[in-house]
Amino acid sequence: MRSIIISTILLCSGLHIFGQEIENKLFASGFENVIVREEKDSTFVFFEHREFRDPYASMEYANVILGDRSNKELIWIPQFHNVPIGQYTGKDFYFKSLVGENKKYFKEQNKPLNNYRFHFRFHPDVAARFGYYSNPFEVKFNMVLDSRIYLLPGLSLQTGIRIPIVNSLDSQENYLSPAPSMLHYMFSPMENHYLAISTGTFYYDRYGLDFQYRYQRPDRRFSFGLESGLTGFYRFYRDGYRTSDMDNIYAVGDVAYQTGIERLSLRLSAGRFLFEDYGRAITGATQS
Repeated sequence: MRSIIISTILLCSGLHIFGQEIENKLFASGFENVIVREEKDSTFVFFEHREFRDPYASMEYANVILGDRSNKELIWIPQFHNVPIGQYTGKDFYFKSLVGENKKYFKEQNKPLNNYRFHFRFHPDVAARFGYYSNPFEVKFNMVLDSRIYLLPGLSLQTGIRIPIVNSLDSQENYLSPAPSMLHYMFSPMENHYLAISTGTFYYDRYGLDFQYRYQRPDRRFSFGLESGLTGFYRFYRDGYRTSDMDNIYAVGDVAYQTGIERLSLRLSAGRFLFEDYGRAITGATQS
C-alpha cells in the first residue's frame, strides 16, 4: 500500500514538472496564457500567440520548440482574444470541438491579468487617394504604437498613441494624438459560433459601437459572418476634439473560403458599408 502511495506521489510530481517545463519554454518564446492539463497519456496545452493570426502556424512553431515527445500525446488548444477555439492533435492537427472537461479546466485556470504579458505593437496607418494635378498623390501616413490589455475573460482594452509622419490628404495638422482605443469583448455562446462587441474609437475617424458574429469550424473551408455597427465622426485637435452624432449604420454579411493555397482566403461581402456605401466586394487575404 505504501509503495502505491509513493508511486502515485512521484507520478503526480513528474506530471507537474513536465507541465511546468512546457509552460516555461512556450512563454519564453512569446506564447501567453499557457495552461497545461495533464492526463496519463495526454497533455492538453492551452495557449495564445498574438504574432500568428493562423493557429496552425502557432502550433507548428510550438512543436518545433518542444521537440519530439512521443511518450505522451500533445493536444493543442489555441485561443483568440482569450477564447479557446478547439483542440488539435499535436502531430497531424486533427480538429475536435472542445470537450466539457477542458472547458471547465480553462474556466478555472484562466487568469488574464496574470497570464498575459505587456505586448506593444508598432504598425502603419495609411490612407491615400489620387488628387489634383499639382499634387497627384495625396497621402496620410501615421505610425501607431498600441497595446491590448486583457482585463477579464474575453474582455480587453486596446489603446495607444498615433505618431504623424506626413499628411497631404486633409487639413489635420501633424501632432501626437490618441490611437483608436476601444473596449472589446469576445465570447463563444455555442461551439464554433463567435460573438464580439466593441465600443470606443475606431480607424477612419469613427467612434461608436461595433458588433461581429462569425460561424467557423477551423477544419472546414467555408465560414460566414455578419458585422454591424452604429458610428459617428470624431477627430482630435491640439485644443480638444470634435464629434458628430452617431447616425451612420452599417451592416455587412460575408462568406469566406479557405483556398488551401499558402493559407490564402477569399471573401465575398455584401451590404451597407461604412460611409453609407451599398454594394458587394471580393477580397483576398493571407494568414501568417
